[in-house]
Parts: sequence; C-alpha cells; structure tokens
Amino acid sequence: MAFRLTWTNRNVIANTVNIYRGDAPLDPANLPAPIGTVTNGDKFFVDTTAVSGQTYYYILGTKTANDLVLTPNQKFLITDNRGAGTSVLKYGDDNLGYYGPLLSADFFSSAAILAAAKSTSGLPTGLITPTWHKMTRNGKIIYVPETSFGNATWQYLYQAGLVFGVDANFPTGAPTSGLVATNQLVQLSLNGDNYKVRLLRGVSDGSFAGIPNADFSPQISNDTYANGQNNEWNDLVYALYNVVPEKQRSFNFAETNIDTLLGTPSYEYSNSQAAEATRNRTRIAVQERTDGLQVVNRAVKSHIYSSGTTSPHTKDNLSAQWCQAINSSIVWLPVIELIEPTIIV
Repeated sequence: MAFRLTWTNRNVIANTVNIYRGDAPLDPANLPAPIGTVTNGDKFFVDTTAVSGQTYYYILGTKTANDLVLTPNQKFLITDNRGAGTSVLKYGDDNLGYYGPLLSADFFSSAAILAAAKSTSGLPTGLITPTWHKMTRNGKIIYVPETSFGNATWQYLYQAGLVFGVDANFPTGAPTSGLVATNQLVQLSLNGDNYKVRLLRGVSDGSFAGIPNADFSPQISNDTYANGQNNEWNDLVYALYNVVPEKQRSFNFAETNIDTLLGTPSYEYSNSQAAEATRNRTRIAVQERTDGLQVVNRAVKSHIYSSGTTSPHTKDNLSAQWCQAINSSIVWLPVIELIEPTIIV
C-alpha cells in the first residue's frame, strides 16, 4: 500500500531530503541506500512499496551542499494513514483529487463538531448528518459536506474556534478588529486519527491581510475577478456540483445537484429589497476578511423578486463573491481536515 510521510522543514538554505527505511532500527553510521529523495521544497513522500501491517523504521536526512543531518529513527506501523474512507484516489492526484463519498455514520455529524467547539452561542443546533466528500488538495486531506449546517454569523463561528483551523488566535496578518481573541484549533478524533474543523479559503492560498473591500461590493463572479487566484473554494466546491464555472480546474468529480448546497431556487413577491435580504442570508462563509473589516462570502442562492416564477441556479450562483459585516447572518459550511503525523527535519 502507499504510506505517506509528512514533515516540517525548518531549513532556510537549499536542501534535499533523503528517505531511509528499515525493518529494524537503522544505524545512522551505516545507512542503506535511500528509498527516495525529495527536492524543490516538497514536504511529503509517498512510500509506494510499504506493506500493510508491517512495522518500518524511517530516518530522514536533510542534505545541503556541505552537511547531511539525520533525524532519529521514526517507527511506524503501516496502516491506512490517510483518514476515514478509502485511501485509493478515484480521480486526480495528491495536488487535486477525489477519493469518494463518506456517510456521517462512518465519520462526523454536526453534533460531534458542536461538542468540540469552544462555544455554541449563536450556532445552529439542529442535527445535520451530511454526506462528506473526501478530497485532497496540495497534499492535504479535506472532507467537504455536500449540505450546509445552517445559519450563524462569522463572529459566532470565530468565537467557537471554527474559522481558521490554526493553533493560534489568528493567522499571521489576519484582521482582528471586532473579535474577542479565540484559539482557532478545534479537533476531533476517530479511530486513532485526528482532524481539525475550519472554513474554506475563498479567495487565495496567500496572505490573510485584508483584501480591498471594493473587490467584493457589489457582488461579482469569481470568474471575472481580476485579482482572483487558485483557492480551496474553487478547487473543492466547484468539483462537487453539476455546474462548471470558468475557473474550475478539474472535471466534476461527483455531479451533485447544486440545489443540495444552496437550496431550491425561490422567489420573493413583496419587494426587491426583501429578495436581496434573503439572498444575503444564503451566502456561505469563508476565512477571509476585507480591508473594510467585513467578511468575504462565496456563492448565493437564486432568490428573485418575482410574482411567482423562479430562476434556476447557474455557475454564477456557485462562483459569486460578496462581503458583509461579521455579525450578519451567513451560511456555515464546515470542512474537516486530517491532521497527519509530522516529522521535524
């Protein structure tokens, strides 16, 4: 089977990492040939020749132009170390791939997340048992539910520790105004594996510094966003549903009906302001904030001012982006990320 080793590389100069393996503790003075070498700053290695049920000892050697520094022996029993659900990719690869669906009965429901949260004030408490989709992006295993968990505010989600998924009050550079500092690591455990709960990144993988408020007001599509970059929302959410926004980088892995996420298209016959207010409550929370200290939202339900007709969802409903106050009602779509054992090199 394939066994994945992950590490944190604290070196600041050019280096490669050699991976050594043995059936018994390795002698650092008499190492065998490496089973692999990692370059270009990569921080993981997949041992494709590992045998399930076998215990192996690994040493990682960080090699620079002048030195080779070895870790102590790392002992691992080879089992499925890629979290709940199948460990065989159905589509794609470790950079962007899909393993398949997973029922809440074999994973987590909303009750487990609420029980682990640092606060449940203002959070929806109805039991949600979604189908989860096990995916991988940039080497991380991320489980995305195909249905949302109800409405809260970004502020309440932050106070519950459910926004950033980091063992700190804020990621470096993130705006902090209007919030009571709260550690953002909420963990769950299942069958010996650890996981963390957070929101998706909705704009980029880069800095958390506030994004220009004008980029998100009025609502635009991410497809036409001049400053748009690859992000988790586009890569993971787009791939699950039966529409294809222009910035989608994969085919549709699951072909789930978009209505499952956004709700059935509807109408408002009282006035256009009431229709807009309803749409705003159907936008989905992501991690980022703007330089105007509002929170970024992705997607929006089709709810129009009409006398009795509806407008079906399109790709624009999934790619939409907007911003609103941290205390405005917003849709909560938690994702769960596998925390994999990490070696320091």
